[in-house]
Amino acid sequence: GAVYLGGFGFRDLHRAGRIAERSEGAIRRADALFATDRAPYCPEIF
Repeated sequence: GAVYLGGFGFRDLHRAGRIAERSEGAIRRADALFATDRAPYCPEIF
């Protein structure tokens, strides 16, 4: 969910030890695939 919504990239999760890269370059390709122009923003206060 975090990557899909744009809050974190695969590289961030990989550095934190949350995901593993099983083939070389997979993290870079996944980051490019899920890249967004804008950071997530929610004006609603919960």
